[in-house]
Amino acid sequence: MTNSRRKFTAEQKAAIVRRHLKGKESITTKAEELSIQPNAKGQAASL
Repeated sequence: MTNSRRKFTAEQKAAIVRRHLKGKESITTKAEELSIQPNAKGQAASL
């Protein structure tokens, strides 16, 4: 069984950050929706 990493485009990453900065969604909420770890500090490339 191979685990492939998901890759998010720059546009997808920007949209996630914009929603957070506008105060519409918390990082935790968005992370749960995307099934990623919310504490991936400094690892924006992995989003």
